[in-house]
Amino acid sequence: MAAALPVLPGEAPGCIRLVSTDIDWERGDGAELRGPVAALLLVSTGRYAALPDVEGPGCDGLAARVA
Repeated sequence: MAAALPVLPGEAPGCIRLVSTDIDWERGDGAELRGPVAALLLVSTGRYAALPDVEGPGCDGLAARVA
């Protein structure tokens, strides 16, 4: 069974592309968010403590939400 893309709170599914830098794993479409898979999954479920561990164009909207 394929794992579903976690939904970012307040975001339409598919608006962020998650790209892992430590394993071969990518999900979604849209602005790219890169980092270790654990950080990507934490951020994608609204746990923004891992935001410093990710980078890319997808960070802008997430960082604005936390501020």
